[in-house]
Amino acid sequence: MFTSYFAKVPQIEFPLSIARINPEWYDKPSYPKLAPSKELLFDFKYGARKGDTEFYTAEFMKYLDSLDFKEVMSELSAVYGPDSIDRLTLLCYEKPTDFCHRHLVANWLRKHGADISERKFDEQPSMLDDVIDML
Repeated sequence: MFTSYFAKVPQIEFPLSIARINPEWYDKPSYPKLAPSKELLFDFKYGARKGDTEFYTAEFMKYLDSLDFKEVMSELSAVYGPDSIDRLTLLCYEKPTDFCHRHLVANWLRKHGADISERKFDEQPSMLDDVIDML
């Protein structure tokens, strides 16, 4: 399993959004169970806890720890079928080096034994990278 960001969707065989809100153009499957709550996301982006990564991480990890790992893996496997789970790519907005909840999700999955890493791409950034940065 992999993680990546929306700008790379055209190069991904089995994309799966784990974002709270998807880009308007995104027409692939979503799995909102692994998205932050609306309240946490907006507090982090615009509210009293704006940019507080420690608070965000602690709150989001509490939420993830409340989930049943086996149930999550079963549901992820069902999206494209069990043969695709090794190539499934969990998506959000931020570039690989930026703070993003998908990295927290990956750590949580890894902690429970899942094989997951950030997907690597060889080519130059696309124009879509620049559009995503403007959002």
